[in-house]
Amino acid sequence: MSFDTFRFMDILRYVFADLKSFGKKIYVIINGKKYPIIGRISMHNIVVDVTGGDVKVDDFAELECNTIIIKNEIERIYI
Repeated sequence: MSFDTFRFMDILRYVFADLKSFGKKIYVIINGKKYPIIGRISMHNIVVDVTGGDVKVDDFAELECNTIIIKNEIERIYI
């Protein structure tokens, strides 16, 4: 049995990131209203709590993030 050091380091990174962001909330803006992100942001998906909101399929969602870490295929709109 081999010890997977990369997996252990990933776990440490997750724990460190969770501790560092403890108490900070990240929001997605949909139709001008802020909705909290639930859980972690992954490579291709995020989960947003839109309970009680007037959100429909194809509504525009805005997420503030560092543009350096986003793929070039993602459309950028600068305001």
